[in-house]
Amino acid sequence: MARKSLIALVTVGVLVSIFALCLVSAIQLLEPREMPFGVTGPSPVVSAVQKEFSLDLITYSDESDRTQAAERGDIYGGYIPGPSTDTLVTVPAKSFFADVYVRGGFAGAAKTVGRTYTTTTIAPLPTSDRTGAVAGLLLLPTLIGGYLIASMLYTFTRVAAVPGRIAIVLAFSVVVALITGIAAGPILGAFPTSDMWRLLPCFALVTATVGLAAVAIQGLVGKLGTLVVAEGAQIRDTVAQREMSGSQELILRFNKASNGALVEV
Repeated sequence: MARKSLIALVTVGVLVSIFALCLVSAIQLLEPREMPFGVTGPSPVVSAVQKEFSLDLITYSDESDRTQAAERGDIYGGYIPGPSTDTLVTVPAKSFFADVYVRGGFAGAAKTVGRTYTTTTIAPLPTSDRTGAVAGLLLLPTLIGGYLIASMLYTFTRVAAVPGRIAIVLAFSVVVALITGIAAGPILGAFPTSDMWRLLPCFALVTATVGLAAVAIQGLVGKLGTLVVAEGAQIRDTVAQREMSGSQELILRFNKASNGALVEV
């Protein structure tokens, strides 16, 4: 009994450690680190920003190449120096948080070196999803759905490897994908209904991946596999919630730093 209790305590300690490391490392330091950023030439504004943030500068021969790179999602933004005024390029759809840092950082740097610039936005976020949160939130029902089906099947049958288990998980993945797509698209309008059919395979793939991985772990370690999968689902859920709760504070802080105005989003 003492040996089993010790094993249980060690197992819980390891899982808690993994949870803490994943959670803290994901959101402890929200700032650019070697962030790909496009330029067409040297600029004192960019140099000033690099003193504050870590940018991976990529030089493009002309503005057209830089625009195409932004549209492909290769860079988080760009800066085009000009004779009298410069152009800052932002790509909100690439990363909402990176867009906040880019705007705030370049506003302060331009003011410091005495340069002016205009802002051009490529791939803006839709008004129905102004923070780009929908993509992350859509993962929650698909991830949790995969965990639940594996957990409930094991709870009711007490075995992980039985004939037809994989087929059941795959079928349930399709059901989860349909429920998620219909609820988020046609009902709530979180994304255009026309895009739903392209997203359904993605939803099903996420659920199937989690569900089948859980079944495999359960087959190796028994009911402890359910706990391992639950820990992973909890990590993703907690990170998503913390990111969303901290987004407004981040916006307010950087708007205040850049122009002295508080803008509520």
